[in-house]
Amino acid sequence: MPVGRFCFHLNVLVPAPLRPSVRCQQVMWTLALIYIALPLYVAIESQLNHIKAKRAFWFIAADFASDSIAFLLFVGYWWKGIVQQMSGLAPYLFLFSIFWRVGVSVHTWRFKWSETDRQVLHQFGPVRVIFVFLFLMMPVFLFAGLAAFRRL
Repeated sequence: MPVGRFCFHLNVLVPAPLRPSVRCQQVMWTLALIYIALPLYVAIESQLNHIKAKRAFWFIAADFASDSIAFLLFVGYWWKGIVQQMSGLAPYLFLFSIFWRVGVSVHTWRFKWSETDRQVLHQFGPVRVIFVFLFLMMPVFLFAGLAAFRRL
């Protein structure tokens, strides 16, 4: 419900189709595009680090698939056609994506810290590092899950 140039109310849990005439929806869509840029950068950086570390091809492919599924479902929250094309596979793809991300994160947290990562962890503290990760990735998984399970 626009008031002047600003939105009086943004309810992001009730998606609506993007119409250029409705300012609130444009603002929400713009914020979503801005928000997706930083986690997308983190995902690309992660892929490049896996390639530099000479991880197995299947690991790089599964990690790429996990990130791609999460981002497609995130965008599919607003563009319902993406999730409709996945039909009944969307919930299973979402579960694969989230379980893969949690598994890789736990494995990395326990075993694979590089020296640079250890310095960052020591400098900022583990609680802040975890908070930044949750701040970056959890909204992606939240909206991806809402999109995947909307049809059930």
